Amino acid sequence: MLVPFTSINFPNVKVQEYGTFDYDDDTYSKYPNEINKYECRTGPFEGFFVSSVEFCKHLKFDDMKDHSRDNRTGTQGPSGPQGAIGPTDPAGPQSIQGLQGLTWATGATGPARITTLNSTNLYSNSSFNIIPNGQANVTVATCDDGDALLNGGYSVSTSEPFNSKINVLFDGAASSSTSGFNDAYAVTIAYSNARGTAAFLFVGAQCFDNLPLRP
Repeated sequence: MLVPFTSINFPNVKVQEYGTFDYDDDTYSKYPNEINKYECRTGPFEGFFVSSVEFCKHLKFDDMKDHSRDNRTGTQGPSGPQGAIGPTDPAGPQSIQGLQGLTWATGATGPARITTLNSTNLYSNSSFNIIPNGQANVTVATCDDGDALLNGGYSVSTSEPFNSKINVLFDGAASSSTSGFNDAYAVTIAYSNARGTAAFLFVGAQCFDNLPLRP
């Protein structure tokens, strides 16, 4: 192991610490003089003139390695014991249960559908009216309340068919705005005859019988 240079004495040199030198101004110079006559070619004063060639010598120091120690890397030590397991977090609060949905009541079963039109669910109503000579009149055949009109028709008769003039003004399903009836069949005719006879108007309505069925 190297120690600081404290026992080496050079002329006119002040030694302080390890590797640190304090030289007098007359110890070296850039130009030769009476004191500094020697030019260093090597060493720490290379290119300067010194008073002794001892200053031109290289001072070799060890690289600070401690040869008394074994610097090889030691084997890795065993792993330490596993740390204790931390405490378990407490369970969070239970969420609020949602409201139960409403239960809808089951609807009533509707009546059986009718798939066939026959004498059990069809019927006819008719109406008769006399149309005087030179007048117009309407005749209406209605279905029962709640039933539906399917079709209708009419016929006109007179004792003088060749001398009579018959004009049909309306022929079809009646509306409450025109006849005051719903689910009815209406016919309106204007009749005239040169001999002054009357016409007979017959109107029929075919109806669908909704439940309950007709007796």
